[in-house]
Amino acid sequence: MHGYDHCYISEDGLKGLNPMWKRSEFAGLPLEVQREKIRRGVAIMREHDVNPQYFFAPSHTFDENTLEALRQESDIRIISDTIATKPYRYKDFVFIPQVGGHCTEMKIPGIWTFCLHPSAMKEENFIAAERFLLAHRSEFISFSDLDLEHVGKKNMISRLLSWAYFTKRRLKNQG
Repeated sequence: MHGYDHCYISEDGLKGLNPMWKRSEFAGLPLEVQREKIRRGVAIMREHDVNPQYFFAPSHTFDENTLEALRQESDIRIISDTIATKPYRYKDFVFIPQVGGHCTEMKIPGIWTFCLHPSAMKEENFIAAERFLLAHRSEFISFSDLDLEHVGKKNMISRLLSWAYFTKRRLKNQG
């Protein structure tokens, strides 16, 4: 159990746009509740002179109401969380694919972010991440270096990859 499990107040995550987990801080909640969560979160960041430009949902799980809440309560239009091989546009948002909780070499070409959980990592995880980042430093770019103006819809390969990934997760969770 992580120290942040208290934020999961919904069990409707598997109905979301990125159905990674059953638990969610967003998926399944009414729009007004999600708007308030986004509004308060953005206000806290701005109090600390941080202007959020990207969104990443706890447990990677969010729904259409989350997108609408982001649209209404923030300037955020980039989501760093999805299964795909490259960034794509969905409605008013650009989604940048994200790889699991550790750095790993991908066997197919693409653009990904990594999601690390330092509060749950052990010393060997930090060492492995550092080794990976040093070995692959020439392959990394910042978000600002991505051309997100010309991003199109999710391509067929990414749709198939996403379908296969979430189908495997559903089957695994049923067994």
